[in-house]
Amino acid sequence: MANTVQKQADASLKINDVKVSYKVASLEYEQGYGEKKVDIDTVGGGEQTAVVSEDVSTKKGTVTFKLSNTEESRNLIDSWAAGYTHTIQIFDSFSKPTVYTGMSMTNQPKYPVSTEAEIDVTFEGPASVSN
Repeated sequence: MANTVQKQADASLKINDVKVSYKVASLEYEQGYGEKKVDIDTVGGGEQTAVVSEDVSTKKGTVTFKLSNTEESRNLIDSWAAGYTHTIQIFDSFSKPTVYTGMSMTNQPKYPVSTEAEIDVTFEGPASVSN
């Protein structure tokens, strides 16, 4: 009997407790585990020891997504740009919600003039509090 594997296809996104409608398949996030560097030291006789260090400057949460170019989207972006700290919650089908606090919108959204236009949005801040 074959194993069934579930793929992530859809997730809910809330910013400051407001549910956000985003473009399908555009939501991406990094929880902020950070990067680690592993060096190998020798103690002689072929024996080795791993020395692991963390780069705390990379322990940053990132959330990116695209919005349709609508009046509602522009109003949301205006409210996010006016503040510096936002709470973001991502509810997927795999686990408990991924939650970020203290997030800031870090990009300058561009408003394309087109019927199929999309607006890129990026938030960055401390690592997820749920990782």
